[in-house]
Amino acid sequence: MDESSFHLCSHHYKTFAPVGQTPVVKGKRGRSPRFMVTGAVSPEGRTYFSWTTEHVTGETVVEFLKKLLRYWPGKLRVIWDNAPVHRSNAVKSWLSTSDVQQRLRLEALPPYAPELNPAEALWSWLKQRRANLAFKDGLALRLWLEEKTQWLKRQRGFVTQLMKSSPLY
Repeated sequence: MDESSFHLCSHHYKTFAPVGQTPVVKGKRGRSPRFMVTGAVSPEGRTYFSWTTEHVTGETVVEFLKKLLRYWPGKLRVIWDNAPVHRSNAVKSWLSTSDVQQRLRLEALPPYAPELNPAEALWSWLKQRRANLAFKDGLALRLWLEEKTQWLKRQRGFVTQLMKSSPLY
């Protein structure tokens, strides 16, 4: 499980700038529409996603974990990074309930180790597809994200191949 943000302002993968002259892209990155995407991936290549236009909070993490528990029968192990939002009071409070403790086990990755997180491969793939694209508005970006994440949901074999880049796989 991991979170990533997708902004309306494009990040540039390749440009036509002369070698050694880094282009300066002007824009309103901090004020442009964005989507915070929370995602999880299973060893079988199943993917689960949730979007918000706000910052990811403890409450949104709890809602996503509840969603995972609804979709996943039986016990569930979630491997995630050490983001502060994962250690928030809302998450700790929800995790302390006996029903959750019986079904959910959390494993924290070491700090500053994104290469160990299998979900990072999904974000990398999505952001490579996102590079150099311009969207008219937030709705267009959301439709693009929905299209790509729906495609990933149908391509379990491809997702499994992406995950093989993680030593945890």
